Amino acid sequence: MVDNPVPKPKGLLALPAELREQIYELLVVKPRKSEVSDTNDLETALRWLSAIGELNVSRLRHLALCGWTRVPFGHMMVRRWVRVVLDLKEGTMQMEDNETLPQRSQLMVAIRNMKESFGAMVAAREGRRFDLESLTGLMSGFHSMCEAYKAA
Repeated sequence: MVDNPVPKPKGLLALPAELREQIYELLVVKPRKSEVSDTNDLETALRWLSAIGELNVSRLRHLALCGWTRVPFGHMMVRRWVRVVLDLKEGTMQMEDNETLPQRSQLMVAIRNMKESFGAMVAAREGRRFDLESLTGLMSGFHSMCEAYKAA
């Protein structure tokens, strides 16, 4: 009789149960999206990213960044929910619900600049997968952009 060892789980299933529970709570149970415009949520997202490890980070396909910011509306400022989805394999960035933002607003200019920067970052990586450092930079940059326009 030949003993066939049970294969070890890979990816997220290989993580300790406590960490899987935190991930489940953050991604599934948490009633709102993990917005990176909020400093506490940004820190939680960055801790999660660090906790899943470099190998799992390199396997991520999409990264959705969302948060609240303010945009000019006539003589007032209004809050807007901004969500961008980065395709880490294809190197594309899509903004969801951009028709609610004035196309000439400073925020739209900043988002277009972010899209160009992301494209340049993808080109500079020359096909290499994204790592923890680069995704941390993207998330922190998006957070800073939201904060800058919330304060304006």
